[in-house]
Amino acid sequence: MKTLEWGSLQEFKRYLLKNEGVKTRNNSSHNKDKSWTGTASFEDAVELLTTGDKDIMEGIKSATKKELKHRQAIIRTYLPDVEGMFFDVAKVLTGEPEAWYKMHSNEEGTPIINIELGVGMLSGVSAQRIIDNAGVLLARVKELEMAGIQVGIIAVAVASDVDNKGTGTTHKVTIKHYDSPINYRAISAVAHPSFHRRLLFRSRELMFPNKNIKGYGRTVDQRINLHTRRSIQSIGIEYIGEAK
Repeated sequence: MKTLEWGSLQEFKRYLLKNEGVKTRNNSSHNKDKSWTGTASFEDAVELLTTGDKDIMEGIKSATKKELKHRQAIIRTYLPDVEGMFFDVAKVLTGEPEAWYKMHSNEEGTPIINIELGVGMLSGVSAQRIIDNAGVLLARVKELEMAGIQVGIIAVAVASDVDNKGTGTTHKVTIKHYDSPINYRAISAVAHPSFHRRLLFRSRELMFPNKNIKGYGRTVDQRINLHTRRSIQSIGIEYIGEAK
């Protein structure tokens, strides 16, 4: 498994621009099919890492507000009891009986959740579904942060057998640090199909510049992903880890 990680969208952008002139055997990232990639050019896709997509951003804001209003009566607070225990987030959000677990914390004692979010764009998934599910995700994040739990979000794309020799790839881009507020511009960039179909494709091309990566491997779904709402509602204790 080959892995590349970037600490922010801007770090990812700098990587792409730095390697802009590298010639690769495959070039699907520069496909001219806007109907599939979502942008007219690779350059337009790169710019989204800074500007985001206005329509997607407004849609996600609206979806987040709607979901929060719907959920506001479910969770009022997450506070530790005298033994330092916390609710299992998933069970509480889905209405199951409370379950208590030990949670990791940073040096100041603040509980941390880092969510690895699958951003592979499957064919046939509508833009509206992605927007609505992003709203569900961010509503969960806001609920937790209002309760004093810090949340980070890492965009992840995993593919198997990229080089037709069994090699898998993992790409990770942090889109929200646990101690930073939600950046809707960044979320909208990741929710755009070009993020996967142009930018992540390009990073795979750069991994194997002289090899045929026909098909770009099979996308392996993360448990938490933007095209499956149930996966977002399953956010639970296993995604709680030490802050990095």
